[in-house]
Amino acid sequence: MAQTLFPWGRQSRSLPADWPQNAAGEPEAPALVSQAPEGTLASMPASLLTAYGIPVFIRDQGDGTLARVVLGGSAYASELYVPVSRKEEAMELLAAQPKPNDEEA
Repeated sequence: MAQTLFPWGRQSRSLPADWPQNAAGEPEAPALVSQAPEGTLASMPASLLTAYGIPVFIRDQGDGTLARVVLGGSAYASELYVPVSRKEEAMELLAAQPKPNDEEA
């Protein structure tokens, strides 16, 4: 069995477990819904989509994952992907403006 050295710097390249499948039993195609200047800012909208039950994954451009591990940050953008069938719903959620609480008004 081959041993993976330094797995702490590797990003999973597989789809989330809750990713939907098409009629042929293959994973649905991913659709780009957002870009963020770096991974930390991408995690906020990803958490929102996950809270609404939309599967999402973040892909770093370039060597963004390695740079984040080694340098603590990345100069590359991060992209958010959702299943094609949930793209419109995800775009609506990301574009929605928060409503003020009654206490704040």
